[in-house]
Amino acid sequence: MKKLKGVVTAVPTLLDDQLVVRKDWMVQLTEFIIKGGVDGLYPCGTTGEMLYLTKAERKMIAETVVETKNRINPKITTYIHVGAAIPQETVELALHAHSIGADGVGVVTPWYHRIDDEALYQYYDFVFSQLPNDFPLYVYNIPQLSGNDLKPNTIADLKKKYANLVGVKYSYSDFNRLKEYIALDGIEVLVGPDVQMIESMFIGAKGTVSGLSALYPELFSKLNTLFEKKEYEKAVHLETYAYTLGCIMEHGGNLAKFKVALEMRGLPRSLVKPPLRNMNKDERTEFLKSLQVWENSLSGILSLN
Repeated sequence: MKKLKGVVTAVPTLLDDQLVVRKDWMVQLTEFIIKGGVDGLYPCGTTGEMLYLTKAERKMIAETVVETKNRINPKITTYIHVGAAIPQETVELALHAHSIGADGVGVVTPWYHRIDDEALYQYYDFVFSQLPNDFPLYVYNIPQLSGNDLKPNTIADLKKKYANLVGVKYSYSDFNRLKEYIALDGIEVLVGPDVQMIESMFIGAKGTVSGLSALYPELFSKLNTLFEKKEYEKAVHLETYAYTLGCIMEHGGNLAKFKVALEMRGLPRSLVKPPLRNMNKDERTEFLKSLQVWENSLSGILSLN
């Protein structure tokens, strides 16, 4: 089983002014990210506006990312996020990911209604029971958005039954919980807060599933390289620039900014899907000024060419 490690990019979704997901634009974006030196790809998650995509759109995006990865660099690991509000749809999307040659899938907890630990166990138990037992899956916990928290003991209980539960993507800044996940036997942890990548890897995380790396993959690839070379002082210093970028990007809380930033980096001009809101002219102008100042601060530290 191929597992996630290092910098795994949460791939945004590019839509034209008719709100159509453009396959050709997704090819361009995937190529751009791969050329930035990342280790993995993770489309159709939070950064990819998963809640507002149809099943057909999600399948097309998954196919496009896998096809492009296979053409550009087959060694890159690609997991598809397949979590859906209806469990049967989660399974359908997971089986589709398996059929197109994805390396595995990620599945977020159910959302909106509060459900208890036993219900969370039953949900994942159902999903796992429908998949090939050699097809790996990462559970995905983002309690501040889903409203449901996946406890370490629930993951441990699932691991006893399913060997293909290989890890957890944890997208909340609680280092005590992070340590509890890392301590689980046979479970590997990827963190969602990419601006905490280095300190998370210090305590045992395997890497980050990073939205910001879709914009500046070379920055996060460099961070990972410095960590692997044990050049920790340089890594910590460079991470301060990643943190500043995270603040500018509202730490992933405004996906319209992602679209504008990608346009600044040479990708097509893309919209977000309603009910998300696009930036107005004044907001766009001020944001681009801030982002350009930040880019200029990297001069001599990191090549963005």
